[in-house]
Amino acid sequence: MVHKRKKIKVLMIMGGIGPTKEKKFAGIFSERQADSLSKLGIEIHRIYVGRGFSLFQPIKSFFCLLYKRWKIKPDIIHAQYGSMTGFLGVLTQGKAPLIISFCGSDLLGACRSNGKKNIRGEMGVKLSKIAANYASGIIVKSKGLMDALPDSCRPKAKIIPSGVDLKLFYPIDQDEARRKLQLPIDKKIILFNMGSNGANKNLKLAQESFTLVQGKRSDVILFLIQNEPPEKIPLIMAASDVLLVTSYHEGSPNIVKEALACNLPVISVPCGDVKERLQGVYPSFVVNYSPKAIANAIYETLKINKRSNGREKVQDLSVEETANQIKDFYCKIINKSDEK
Repeated sequence: MVHKRKKIKVLMIMGGIGPTKEKKFAGIFSERQADSLSKLGIEIHRIYVGRGFSLFQPIKSFFCLLYKRWKIKPDIIHAQYGSMTGFLGVLTQGKAPLIISFCGSDLLGACRSNGKKNIRGEMGVKLSKIAANYASGIIVKSKGLMDALPDSCRPKAKIIPSGVDLKLFYPIDQDEARRKLQLPIDKKIILFNMGSNGANKNLKLAQESFTLVQGKRSDVILFLIQNEPPEKIPLIMAASDVLLVTSYHEGSPNIVKEALACNLPVISVPCGDVKERLQGVYPSFVVNYSPKAIANAIYETLKINKRSNGREKVQDLSVEETANQIKDFYCKIINKSDEK
């Protein structure tokens, strides 16, 4: 898709406070996407709008966004999340076309530990659906998120999963990884990502399943990670024997795609686009939300005792390929806006 302008200028609205020395993991997937788009010659201007529903933060972000939009005069505004982030994009877009990327909980809601939606998450979903109606274009990470959009918004939406940095995530010798991380060589490691919301990831089901696995073999470890530095994740995946996913819901879980790039076997419940991602991957299994079914799948995978063929299944999901798709989408939206 060719656009009429020489260079696309994008104001990218990010949640959170941005990367810091203490928290380099903040918004890492959005940061990687912005970097990959910059390499294609797109001029990216980031602005961070914080998180939460406190009254002060959205008001401050609103005026910061207005100033940034006036100063930059972007060809397009891209909100890298729905909820309050996308809603602020609507309030401040002016004449610039707005694209919103919906990632998961912004359309599906956040869960408590019992699986029920929390009030804050429901408020976020309502803001997302309002914002979706005013967006010029929408990016969703999976078909499940497309289905969660209002019917009237689906014609302007496109499915583009987050890409994987295949230069960062690749197979590494397991013994070497364990030595670097000071993990025991003679144990079987089950990796579980708690993310920023352990409740939504359904830690309780993971622990119940792990207890059943322990009943069959005593050499297993449940390795929990939360907000680890991004550069450390490939080493942790290399050291592990299986990735376990038990989330109540997901958009398109990035950790599954990263595990595939590292040839790490995956045991998952049917959330997000996991079924699609694990199709043809062995050893890896999608099972129902049953501790027994999950435990049996883990036990079988550990018995097989080999890395998966996952890397060959994610070649079309590189950050470079994703960036090209997003650039084409930008051009389409800008051309449509110019024609008005």
